[in-house]
Amino acid sequence: VNPKAKVSVKLVAEAGIGTVASGVAKGNADIIQ
Repeated sequence: VNPKAKVSVKLVAEAGIGTVASGVAKGNADIIQ
């Protein structure tokens, strides 16, 4: 397995998780307001 490919997949996964987390946080903020 290409180590660089593993790193890029990990970065994409973390970016995706961050996007989902911020989306959830924004949704919660909208509900509170």
